[in-house]
Amino acid sequence: MVLAVLAAVAVLGANVAWWVSHDVYDTATVTAKAGQLIASPDTQAAVTALLEDRVVTPALQQTAGSLPGPLQSLGAAVQGQTAPLVNQAVQTAVAAETTHEITARLVATVNAQLVDGTDPISLTPDQLLAIVAPQLQNNRVVSGVVDLAQRSGCCTVVLAQRGDLPFVWQHVATIRAAADVLPVVALVLGLAAVALARRRLRAALVLAVAIAVSGAVVLIALWAGIRWGVDLIGDPAQHSTALVRQAIRITHDVTVGDLRRQSWIIVLAGGATAAVLSGVAVVRRRPKVPA
Repeated sequence: MVLAVLAAVAVLGANVAWWVSHDVYDTATVTAKAGQLIASPDTQAAVTALLEDRVVTPALQQTAGSLPGPLQSLGAAVQGQTAPLVNQAVQTAVAAETTHEITARLVATVNAQLVDGTDPISLTPDQLLAIVAPQLQNNRVVSGVVDLAQRSGCCTVVLAQRGDLPFVWQHVATIRAAADVLPVVALVLGLAAVALARRRLRAALVLAVAIAVSGAVVLIALWAGIRWGVDLIGDPAQHSTALVRQAIRITHDVTVGDLRRQSWIIVLAGGATAAVLSGVAVVRRRPKVPA
């Protein structure tokens, strides 16, 4: 019976690990689903503010400050004229975008770094422009300022340090390995539990019930609001980190239905198997009627 319980525990772990590995970590799937959401306009405003405050303004200031002394006043004047033009172009372009389009691009960019990277989660000036308003890449003034910021290296925005992220995003390789290994472990333990049991029908019945219970545990956890470490990130005041938190929570919200479906399949499969085995046990216990 111990092996049957261990097999059920392995099924529980495999269920969650498989979901994280094949749904949460799948950037293409998450992006497609995130594009269907109407996310908070705060995300749109925050990304726009990052482009204006952390890219455009510092790039122009650095350019003006790098001029020879006699020309710095002229550079400051040019900066004063250019910054409003660029910001106005950004705001006009953003107004033509829908919130969920910007959110989908943000989630795609952040999710790719969460899954495949080891460095801090960050956005380069080019990435910010592509998220906020990709059509501005054809605007010579805006693209020129962003290219200046990109080449100078002054304006990459760090959204979150890797060590501040939840377990799921710090141990991608481990969870992917668990998603591959745990289903095999569950199968081996289940077969061993039945093969080594003195009463195999009873062992198989216990195994089926335990598997159904493991699926039910996940469903109850989802109902209770447990987030499985997918978005348990701190809540500092910085807008940049809030963007990562928003992207992570959207990733959870658009994929959690897949975990719910998987868990229902496990519950139904385990329950149906248990019902069949119970029927077989009842038939076997019936006294044989003499011919």
